[in-house]
Amino acid sequence: MAAWWSWGERPARVQAEASRILTDLERTWGPLPSNVDVRVALPRSQPEVVQQLREAVGAVSVHDEAEARMRHAIGQSYPELLDARRGTLRHAPLAVVMPTLGEHITATLKAVRPLGLAVLPYGGGTSVTGGVAGPDDPYIVLSLRGMRALRRVDRASLVATVDAGMNGTELEAALAKEGVTLGHYPQSFERSTVGGWVATRSVGQFSTGVGSIAELVAGLRAISPTGDIVLPAQPAASEGIDLRELLLGSEGRCAVITEATLRVRPRPEEQRVAAWRCASFAEGAEVIRALLQEGVAPELVRLSDDVESAMLGVPSGALLLIGAEGTANDVASMAERVGAVIGTRASPLDAPLAARWYETRFDAPFLRDALIERDVIADSLETAALWSDLMELYVKTRGAIARALDPGGRTIVLCHVSHAYATGASLYFTFLAPGGDDALARWTAAKRAALDAIVANGGVVSHHHGVGRDHREWLAKRYGNATRIVDAIAAAFDPTRMLAANRAGPVRTMPAAAR
Repeated sequence: MAAWWSWGERPARVQAEASRILTDLERTWGPLPSNVDVRVALPRSQPEVVQQLREAVGAVSVHDEAEARMRHAIGQSYPELLDARRGTLRHAPLAVVMPTLGEHITATLKAVRPLGLAVLPYGGGTSVTGGVAGPDDPYIVLSLRGMRALRRVDRASLVATVDAGMNGTELEAALAKEGVTLGHYPQSFERSTVGGWVATRSVGQFSTGVGSIAELVAGLRAISPTGDIVLPAQPAASEGIDLRELLLGSEGRCAVITEATLRVRPRPEEQRVAAWRCASFAEGAEVIRALLQEGVAPELVRLSDDVESAMLGVPSGALLLIGAEGTANDVASMAERVGAVIGTRASPLDAPLAARWYETRFDAPFLRDALIERDVIADSLETAALWSDLMELYVKTRGAIARALDPGGRTIVLCHVSHAYATGASLYFTFLAPGGDDALARWTAAKRAALDAIVANGGVVSHHHGVGRDHREWLAKRYGNATRIVDAIAAAFDPTRMLAANRAGPVRTMPAAAR
């Protein structure tokens, strides 16, 4: 069984790739520490509280054993994983409640109210921005993984109603039996859940053609401390403020999302991913801009900078991946349109390059675990901007990360465009540096410097990882007093601040002295 803090059982191909990367890093940085087995001291639970919860929702649904509490104590941000590796859990739930029905959630909220505990909704636990970090107050976790059924598929309307606790793998397997697909593939696809996607406004790898989860949500059900929320599935409507938008991206501040009705489509007959080499990252970005602004929107558009391209087997220039799916005619037509726009601005590459990316596209979290085990700082950061700001944002953010993470220059910063629109595109940075006793301090400095550069250069604070706790400071810098409106909306749903996201808690990108 995989370690409780890890992504999961590591595929053999990932272990081989990790070994190759670590060998290369040790040639440059020197020896890296070996794996150390860690024993974690858990904060004490409160048996009397656990007993009250069991009486309210049923003993089978409430867990206070160490394994359950540890597995729900952290997300997947670098500081959380570092704490776990070093045997530190600053916050851990008193218990984990796993409802199988909406009534269990209502009963839990009712039971918790007089106890003064906070409630933290938890799906796959994949947040990298402190989105499932516990508050300073005693709290319980409400795990939605007990609710993971495909409720129904409406073929006439092409919508599917799904429990919030289903992860991506489970959802696509269930939809395949009905002959449809959602086609939403975030990096965390294998672990993240439908409720988490909705709560963070998730964006998948095929977003250029399929759209983000916000575009795929037709209806929602949720339970807030003030009662049930039922937003029926519907097409576009003009009924005033769109209530779905209050839950999309709410990150656990307004309600516990229990069910989503999602727009689906027939399963594609064919998928095809092609690889191209562009002379530079900037020229590749111009190719993508031309495609999108001429109305050519294939499902997948991904462009790696020169550093990432070299790691993917393209020694010079920028690797551009274009993917299409649908009927055979659809795929052929898209390939023709893409080729016409690209023309001589990029050179086609061998098919195995594209096939290898497709095969390994969900491997990054496993690889990150292998690097952290050897005391390598390994993390990611993403943003998005208008095309007119994109390259300046890339240069400034990349430089900010590199300078702050290791002034001695022992830093590798990769970047790719993973989502593109007619108006702009995303930038997804991955960075590596040697760890050490000051690893967290250097990570903090790099994260702050990068977010400062992002806000100063027209970038968004988060493109598809959510804001969590760690990025809220920069959300306020970007929008000023307008963030008070969000606080007021959250207070309307949760007037007593029962939901953990509305309480004080760890903000790792803020210096300890300022907390």
